[in-house]
Amino acid sequence: MKNKENKRVVTSAVLAKALNDIGANNETIQLRRTMWLNIEALHTINQKAKDENVDVYKFGSQSEGTTTVGMHSDIDFLICDRELTVIQDSADCQFGRAQLFVVTDRPSVAICNA
Repeated sequence: MKNKENKRVVTSAVLAKALNDIGANNETIQLRRTMWLNIEALHTINQKAKDENVDVYKFGSQSEGTTTVGMHSDIDFLICDRELTVIQDSADCQFGRAQLFVVTDRPSVAICNA
């Protein structure tokens, strides 16, 4: 039993060194998280400067800091348009205004616009 425990400790140490060698350590992760939070804030400020009422959110491995150089991971983002309203009942539809109408509980939507 002691041999298995020693093997785990050695494997863990080797893995930690390998991750550190490719830049997957706490310092790099925190740096990447901070960088992407700043990029997210700058994108939102840029949209507001253009008089667009949107918020920009970045998420995924880039902003979490769980990717490394050379992985070429994608950048995930969500743009929240504050001008669009979401309705679930056709009685709430305001004609002449673009709205998102929830058709089912699944993520499918349709535009309710006259």
